[in-house]
Amino acid sequence: MRSQLNAAKTCAIGENSDSNDQRCFDGIERNKGITNLKRIGTIASILVLASSLAGSAAAADGILLKDEAGKAGENYCHMKFPAIDENTLAENRPQLKPPDVNDFYGACDESPTGKDQVMAQRREEQYRFQSDYED
Repeated sequence: MRSQLNAAKTCAIGENSDSNDQRCFDGIERNKGITNLKRIGTIASILVLASSLAGSAAAADGILLKDEAGKAGENYCHMKFPAIDENTLAENRPQLKPPDVNDFYGACDESPTGKDQVMAQRREEQYRFQSDYED
């Protein structure tokens, strides 16, 4: 309470009306409101970060969606998973590129970084290169 009175006196230097003191107290209250908003913003940011980490942990194998599309006993699925980064297609351990998504229909045991996917994406990359740069 003493610091609020000192702040009020500091705000009302040279003026002797009670309205100035009230205005200074209102300023202190506004600062408390801003502090509370900053805390809420920080908490919201932490929650968004935690939920994004939880979401990436849920898709640790790289498969974003997996639905069995065939009859019982058939090995046929609809899957969505991130595309492979073009810079790592030639490496032994290709890395996934999260914003780009492949929509795949085929065997349920398909891996996003498996041999078939690497070969398919290499062919796609060669096709794009030929259509962009060769006549």
